Amino acid sequence: MALSGLNLVVSAVGFAVLNEKLKRLEGKLNEIQQEVKAIRSLLEIEERAKLSAALRDLLSISEIKNSNHRHYDTVQRKKIYLAQLISNTKNFYWVLILSKQQWLTKSIFVLLLWHMLAA
Repeated sequence: MALSGLNLVVSAVGFAVLNEKLKRLEGKLNEIQQEVKAIRSLLEIEERAKLSAALRDLLSISEIKNSNHRHYDTVQRKKIYLAQLISNTKNFYWVLILSKQQWLTKSIFVLLLWHMLAA
């Protein structure tokens, strides 16, 4: 009888120790989750800024009077921004999924349409 009581105490202590370790692990996971959310937010902001700059540049192309300069500038900007889009496809995909703002989707659509028409 004493052995079964001792076994019960050992099991309870073991459970308490394991429970404490799990709580600490859960706390660490919550900290990591917050850091991942912050990083994701920063990536989204960076991608939006790049896309906004690309759109602003594309809209200002018409202000260049010399057609040779305008064509050269357009081709160079297209190469730069398409390289950014290709290299960051995964980030853009997640930004599109996570973003509830329609301007981002429309902006990417405009850039891709512009690329298809210019090709």
